[in-house]
Amino acid sequence: MRTHFSLFPSITILLRTTALVLPLAAFVTACDGVDDQDGGEELMLDDDLELAAPAEAETGAAGELDGPVEDLRAVGAPPLPLVGGGFVWGSWGTTSDTLGLDMGSQSTRTCFLSGVAGNLNVGARDGFAGGRPSVAWVYDFPGVPHHNDDHYYLVAHGGAYRNQTNDLVWQNNPVNAQATCLYTTSDRQYDFWESGDGPVKIADLNSSTVVGPRHCYLSGIEGVGGAWNSSTRYARVVRRTTTDASHPTTGWYIEANLPATANGDRARVHAQCITFPSTTSFTSNTLTAGVGATNSEVLTSGSAVKACALTGISGALNVDDWADGAVMTFPATQTGNWTLTVKNGKSASWECAQ
Repeated sequence: MRTHFSLFPSITILLRTTALVLPLAAFVTACDGVDDQDGGEELMLDDDLELAAPAEAETGAAGELDGPVEDLRAVGAPPLPLVGGGFVWGSWGTTSDTLGLDMGSQSTRTCFLSGVAGNLNVGARDGFAGGRPSVAWVYDFPGVPHHNDDHYYLVAHGGAYRNQTNDLVWQNNPVNAQATCLYTTSDRQYDFWESGDGPVKIADLNSSTVVGPRHCYLSGIEGVGGAWNSSTRYARVVRRTTTDASHPTTGWYIEANLPATANGDRARVHAQCITFPSTTSFTSNTLTAGVGATNSEVLTSGSAVKACALTGISGALNVDDWADGAVMTFPATQTGNWTLTVKNGKSASWECAQ
């Protein structure tokens, strides 16, 4: 198992945010008489940040949220069929904000990517032109100023490079990311793939110590110059039940075909796994849109609590458009349904649990 993190400064950003607002009655029901330290986290930004509204922001306003990152547990209600009793979701899109959106404590939840859009085709890692990769990632970034080391943060920003006077120059490419967090840490597994790797095994098919099905989802993408320059590019998590030369044992793997830059800078793909209760049911599929087209699909049905995340994304993520990729429309209530929209030659593989 490998770990990775980066230390980022605060800078001027172009910001796009969305968050869910529950009716007051629902908020009171969730909070009445309960000391819930983890729910309803609000966005915390560096006071020095200067915010400018994006030209194509569909919802939200510069520097302010429509409401808190929503905690959709039914606190004080009968047990719900989804692990931990619910989920948290968040959307975050910027050109250069490295702080991100606080998604709450990793000691009580596990977070995955549920949407990614924009331009991840530029940028450079520290040590390679001293820049920043384009990032769509939900992770606990330890050691980052203004971060709680125990918390997940949803970070989305474009790439940057160092000029001849060693100034960090942002390339102003927008990146939009979405995350879904489930209230469980059961048997959590993590790993990452980087350019040049073969398939990277995250975990065995199932846990040897925890009863229930193990499932894995994307949790982050880091793009560098040219990484997403083709319609054939992909990043995915796959379940391999047979072996071959690239998959010497069965299990869950990260696979991708993102190239390194000419000087060896590498793109990265991150994923996490958890083990669900044996009673959990799953639905999955892939949604595709033609070049220049948009395609939407309602992923779930019924009144049970469910949550969805991405298992794969493919296509040229190289367009300066907040919605050019795979974007989730989250339910307005904990028992509502999920809708996915893909755009302009992209394909998104998804899975929902209930």
